[in-house]
Amino acid sequence: MTQELVVQSNMMSASEVVGQANLIQQIMKEAMKDGMHYMVIPGCGAKPSLLKPGAEKLSLTFRLRPIIDPERDIKIEKLEGDHINVVVYCHIINADGVELATGVGSASTKESKHRYRGGEKVGTGVAVPKEYWNLKKAGKIYEANALLGGDGFCAGKVDTGKQEKEWQICSFGAKAENPDLADTWNTVLKMGKKRAYVDGMLAATGASDIFTQDIEDMNLKHGSDGMAKDSTKPATKAPVPKAIESVQIKTNIITMGKATIKSKSGVESVVYRLTDKDGGVYTATDEGFVTLCKSAKEGGLEVLITHKTDAAKTVEMIDLVEPGGKEVEHGTGQPTA
Repeated sequence: MTQELVVQSNMMSASEVVGQANLIQQIMKEAMKDGMHYMVIPGCGAKPSLLKPGAEKLSLTFRLRPIIDPERDIKIEKLEGDHINVVVYCHIINADGVELATGVGSASTKESKHRYRGGEKVGTGVAVPKEYWNLKKAGKIYEANALLGGDGFCAGKVDTGKQEKEWQICSFGAKAENPDLADTWNTVLKMGKKRAYVDGMLAATGASDIFTQDIEDMNLKHGSDGMAKDSTKPATKAPVPKAIESVQIKTNIITMGKATIKSKSGVESVVYRLTDKDGGVYTATDEGFVTLCKSAKEGGLEVLITHKTDAAKTVEMIDLVEPGGKEVEHGTGQPTA
């Protein structure tokens, strides 16, 4: 009987549970920012991922503190070579000193971002479009990377012989094993601690129905790699992917660059990046399009670009536009109807 009374005294009422959920929603709306405290990962459902700064906001709100004892709560396993695997336990304590939850997080040097290093960055000669910086500032990392070409491309400063280096779209070489794994040990340890902390805060505050586990350190270029699906929603029919259509735009091409990309199967191919006057970047696989754009630039002419609506804006056709506004078919020199 005494035990039953103790359990009942520690129980929250239905109104208290609803109130706590509403408070978390209010904090999310008024004190958190998308991309800083939480973020929705493209292709991973609508539930936002709680980031470490967001977990700290919840700690402040509910007066909770994390405790990690270095000797008791951090387990480091040495693997072959210089690889290590770290498991961390984080205890979430309230203002009365009561432990509400224990979070668990792990990290390893065998994760691809630590295990491998990309090849040397090579400038493509194509300037980084303004839209990339806008997307990155808005926290839309996936869309920003897709704008550069997705896998194998990034933004980097390139020495062009001028006083200052220029920001260009750069391509990566093939991945290679990281020869300096020891340099990542501290990063892996902190990653394990962070994951344990976020896991514990989600459990202690009952916020798992609002947020999912922290995945800010995932490779966002691949969307949902390693991402647990949202199991709180009933199974629904998978949405039909939006069809890739073709659109046309009349513009002036300012710069043209060349890059070599490698597929997952190791096959290399050459692509060309065409940047227009407004910073739009188009991807072409036919060198003839580049030649046509060079002719248009030298002659001060516009071009009519027909491209797909995919992330790379893949070019299907480019026509010269005569001063009178008539399009000339590529390769024929005859005005179109």
